[in-house]
Amino acid sequence: GPCLPNASPSDGIEDSAAIQACLNQGGVVSLSPGSSPGYLIEHGLWMFSNTTLFSPDGKATLAAHSTLGAEPILHVEGSNWHISDVVFDGKKYERDAMGLCWSGDKRGYNVKIFDSSDFTITHVETVNALCGTGMEVVGTNFEIAFVLAAYNGREVGEWPNAPYQFSDGITVVYCDNGDIHDNTFIDNTDFDLLFGGGPNCLVHHNEILHQIRFAFGGFNIGNMDANRWDGYGSKWRGNHYGSNFFQNRVSSAPGMLMYGLSIGSHPFTANPDNYTVHNAGAFTQNTSTGAQVNLIVDGVLNGDIHGNTLDKPQGRRSEFNSCRISTNY
Repeated sequence: GPCLPNASPSDGIEDSAAIQACLNQGGVVSLSPGSSPGYLIEHGLWMFSNTTLFSPDGKATLAAHSTLGAEPILHVEGSNWHISDVVFDGKKYERDAMGLCWSGDKRGYNVKIFDSSDFTITHVETVNALCGTGMEVVGTNFEIAFVLAAYNGREVGEWPNAPYQFSDGITVVYCDNGDIHDNTFIDNTDFDLLFGGGPNCLVHHNEILHQIRFAFGGFNIGNMDANRWDGYGSKWRGNHYGSNFFQNRVSSAPGMLMYGLSIGSHPFTANPDNYTVHNAGAFTQNTSTGAQVNLIVDGVLNGDIHGNTLDKPQGRRSEFNSCRISTNY
């Protein structure tokens, strides 16, 4: 039968040791929804192969304790694992952002998925990450669906004396034969959904909304290094060959989003030669409405980009360069 942690999600007592004891056994780990504040995680959890983490009676919350350090709430490695019906709450306003987000490494993730294969993440929420990202992914043969990634990080300037407070929604560093679909992103403060490289990734029917928090970009096809190699002696970083990005939607209130759809990493780095997108895959039938620049393509050598719908560019805000133009493309 499933392992039931010897912990309560409703008593305000730290719970990481009890949950880790179940995760160490593998198999099925069953959580309970309870009431506020949820299971409090003071020490980051680790999960490995052949494990299912879920809540059968409504979503359970794994909430960062105020003393949680720079490690993620949950770090996952291995294969054949599954997560469903869990909320990861980074409790960004209750933790020491000045101490944990002081560098460009942007630590303070909610979930880190590394070197994993054959896994699913469904009906999960990742919210209020301290900084960095709500979820980082390096994976092969996986599905991420019906996830809410919202309110992660602080927008630039929200706490002027502390840099690097912003956070992505989901950062897909490497995607090999992944299927990322029907996810919702709301008011994340760096990029909502971005990709570093990898073959045969399907990304479709995701929705990105910006209402009250500014971000640099909604959707990005970029260049990040997961140290994965193709069969010709080159890394997959910046190479999205065989991937298909289609029917994703971005919309923004005035002045809340710099770039709606961005293909290429050149606008975001001082060393553009190192961050070229060698192949952007197929990028079609996506929609951006209300961003300052609805579509930007910069530093891309190959790809199929057409049939995207752009409407109502608005805003003159610029936080990292001198571009104050408002345009569709």
